[in-house]
Amino acid sequence: TESPDDMPQPKGSKALLKSSNKKKECKNDTDIPAFFPNDYGRSSTERLHLYKRLNEIDTDSDLVEHQDEIEDRFGTPPPEVVDLLHLIRIQEYCSGLGFYRIVYKRQTFIAYFPKEPRDTYYESPTYHKILQYVESQTTFIIKQKTDPHGKPILIFRAEHTIEFKVLIDILKSIYKQVVSS
Repeated sequence: TESPDDMPQPKGSKALLKSSNKKKECKNDTDIPAFFPNDYGRSSTERLHLYKRLNEIDTDSDLVEHQDEIEDRFGTPPPEVVDLLHLIRIQEYCSGLGFYRIVYKRQTFIAYFPKEPRDTYYESPTYHKILQYVESQTTFIIKQKTDPHGKPILIFRAEHTIEFKVLIDILKSIYKQVVSS
């Protein structure tokens, strides 16, 4: 597992993290262990403070600063902590793209578009640019489908596990092409 310093950084300190009051929270569900282990930090109170601090982060530069602080105070983060920080970045990219829920399980990443079919998001340039990106992609299997309830979703699939770093790179590419253009 790579260190937090190896994580790709979005351009601009406020590019992703809670940069807009309009942005909705993106819920996540994963089978990857992403947490502060009991032996990382001096006490449960200390770990609770780390989680609280993560929740208060407003900018990407704050996240990088928090990563540095964690490493300075407790040493090289274990894989669970690195994965937690990756997951936060993934969640923020997805939130910035307008997804309301993400699932990362069994070698598959699924990003759910807003629940309501009449949501104005479906008329937005962001939605249409995401679809254009998906149609042009050949590196990974990225499909737009509907879930069992008829809601639109994006499915990212690979024959091997999509590691967080690779997923961050994919989302960063989509984010740059969709939101920045």
